[in-house]
Amino acid sequence: MALKVLEKKENKLFDRIDAVLEFEFGGSTPSRKQLLPEIVSAFDSKPEFVSIQKIEQRYGRNSVKVRARIYSSADSLKRFEPAHLAKRVQQKVESKDGKSKQEKPKKEKPKEKPAEEAPKEEEPAEEE
Repeated sequence: MALKVLEKKENKLFDRIDAVLEFEFGGSTPSRKQLLPEIVSAFDSKPEFVSIQKIEQRYGRNSVKVRARIYSSADSLKRFEPAHLAKRVQQKVESKDGKSKQEKPKKEKPKEKPAEEAPKEEEPAEEE
């Protein structure tokens, strides 16, 4: 994947860098998980400090435009990012480290009982 930094803006108020990047790729559209190491290496940061906001792709092109926020610390990320996005970043870091995600317990389906056989019709009793 080739990476181009289209825009890089240091936002001192929020203690982060707002970046617009372009990735050129071959094959299918890269996921956030695949883009994260590229962004981390480009900005000399850690994965837990990067929040990918948006991935835009135009039809038929082998490039995506990515909007990302690179924080200087995990505290800044937790303080300024919405909770659901901060949680997403944390899950990606945990899954990359090999730690298991907290999975929801699966509901067990009740076992189906075998179909009961229909009662057999009795033959009429013989009269004497």
